[in-house]
Amino acid sequence: MDFFLFFVFSLIEGISIFVLMFSLFRFKIKDYLAFIFFTSSIMAFISYFLRTQLMLDSVTPLVLAVLTIILLRYLFRIHFFYSIIMFSITLISSMVLQGFLIFISQALDIYTLDEIRSNESLLYLTQFVTSLLTFCISWIILKKRIGFTFVPFDENYREDYIKKENVYLIFLVMLCIPLSVMLIDLKNIPLAVAVFVIILIALLNMLYRKEKGTGL
Repeated sequence: MDFFLFFVFSLIEGISIFVLMFSLFRFKIKDYLAFIFFTSSIMAFISYFLRTQLMLDSVTPLVLAVLTIILLRYLFRIHFFYSIIMFSITLISSMVLQGFLIFISQALDIYTLDEIRSNESLLYLTQFVTSLLTFCISWIILKKRIGFTFVPFDENYREDYIKKENVYLIFLVMLCIPLSVMLIDLKNIPLAVAVFVIILIALLNMLYRKEKGTGL
């Protein structure tokens, strides 16, 4: 696997995820550009090392998720609880988008999931198209000035974790971990997209209620 191509496309994908996340939660992206590039570069390098040198494809997404949340907390100075929520909902959104793209490709008999996994060019193409769509969605979110503003900027903010809405949020996020492993093993893209769309809608509904302060 060519390091340069892997790094470039992984970097673009990482940046697109951060841009979507900060657009969705109404952060000023220009204030974080250097951090976004730095963090995405680290994630791309670690992903390459884990996949090609240690052959740990199955655990790489989980490792990257944990590291990203840690960096959100200590580099971007975002409250730990909200780092988890922000990254999780953005990652799920990206998974839905990429899954839908693969589903359309399979339905139109362009290429299949197995072909993507065995062909680096198709893998990079899928990454790139997904990233472009993610940037477009982020632009729409920014243009329409939609998103959530409840994330506190105070590092000393204390969150009430036992509030019903927070318990449900964490439950749905944690549910995604075993579901991801199970659905990837099944290789059933339509089922995976449908399941994560339902979870995404539920998460967005809870975040909307949290934004409005109406609770669950």
